[in-house]
Amino acid sequence: MNTARPYPALVWSRSGTTLSRRGEAALPARISDESDGPKGGAARNPRRSERNRIHILEILAMSQSRIALFIDGPNLHATTKTLGFELDYRRLLAEFWNRGTVVRAFYFTAIPGDQDCPIRPLVDWLDYNGYTVVTKPAKEFTDSLGRRRIKGRIAVELAVNAIEFAGHLDQMFLFSRDGDFRSLVESVQRRGVRVTVISTIRSTPAMIADELRRQADVFIDIEELRTTIATPGSKQCERREAACDIEPSRLQTR
Repeated sequence: MNTARPYPALVWSRSGTTLSRRGEAALPARISDESDGPKGGAARNPRRSERNRIHILEILAMSQSRIALFIDGPNLHATTKTLGFELDYRRLLAEFWNRGTVVRAFYFTAIPGDQDCPIRPLVDWLDYNGYTVVTKPAKEFTDSLGRRRIKGRIAVELAVNAIEFAGHLDQMFLFSRDGDFRSLVESVQRRGVRVTVISTIRSTPAMIADELRRQADVFIDIEELRTTIATPGSKQCERREAACDIEPSRLQTR
């Protein structure tokens, strides 16, 4: 398991009484109480002023929310492949920085023994670009039909990290369809963390386990995020993991 590293670039800083990301414009530190009337003679509009203040406070509350992503790599790959798009992990991270302060973005996967498997460059890229990658060796076996299969459960590693980080989070985003995580979600919720599960019900049958979807505080169908997290112009996801004959979608994670 890799040791946690500080976030490289996406750091929030104070600007007056507002929060802003480095390199981006800060929220206005002062809200005008003036109406849109002519200069000099404009009367104050208390109702509009109050709405403005509430809006800014909501934005600030969201920006200060501490969140973490827990990505079940093989399950996420299988989900996006089924829906027919390729995930852009840089855009994925940016999308959730818009929702709060990302304390950590975990990516969990099992690694086959083959040195030339294309999943390795993906894991290396994630490790250098803001993700905390947690891996374990995958075990190879041959099924009853003589096909090469890989077995690598990452549920324990994901659960341990989620419990450890629960005390430092306001929100947890779990990218998985696995019903075995229902008890984990319940445990994290008891610690006061709001849990959002991301998978899909757009496939036939639905990929997410019904018990996991019911337990979550919020369920987001990943299809609704396609425009913000997919590789621009991507078609069926066929590179990296899918290019390997022992791709993560064939890992036994349930």
